[in-house]
Amino acid sequence: MNATEQARFEERYAALKRALKLQSKAPKTQEGYARAVRRAADFFDRCPDDLSAEELRVYFADFPKSPFGGASAKRYFL
Repeated sequence: MNATEQARFEERYAALKRALKLQSKAPKTQEGYARAVRRAADFFDRCPDDLSAEELRVYFADFPKSPFGGASAKRYFL
């Protein structure tokens, strides 16, 4: 990720963490969601906020044990 992408990612990542906390998600759920976003950013080497449905299909096919794998991934992305 270049510096601009990294800054955008960090801003949106912080916003995600705040939103999860405000939604009263359990701490483990917050960690899992945040980890999934970090993994997607690492996989694509860019901020994941504009990934296409096809890119998400590729991601979830390569990482079936991700926090959003299995039935959830199939329901929302396949």
